[in-house]
Amino acid sequence: MSERIDDLTVKLRDDRLNQWAYGGGEYKLSDRVIKFVKENKYSQDEIVLAHILAFGFITNKECNELYGFRHLPSIIQTIEKKIEKDGKAIKTTPKDGESRFGKARPYFEYSVESAA
Repeated sequence: MSERIDDLTVKLRDDRLNQWAYGGGEYKLSDRVIKFVKENKYSQDEIVLAHILAFGFITNKECNELYGFRHLPSIIQTIEKKIEKDGKAIKTTPKDGESRFGKARPYFEYSVESAA
């Protein structure tokens, strides 16, 4: 990947580790990471790719709650085109979930893998 993506991947990973070290709870972006992303003008696809590389996968819920991006599938399509040349692909894994009303509702986890 690029050095930009690597830099953000490290920042996200360190940010989450620091939060866990000081009480854990639900992960929220620190002001330090938000400032870094703004100053370096990261795009949505760079942020999502860095998240996947830092934590192994991303879901629509995480993407919306952490970053405020509401349509992850379109971001994933952009990422797929960019990483294809590096011999990588996005793996989409269906998961069983539940709506707030107790109804079965599938969701997807997106991760990066080597292309077959």
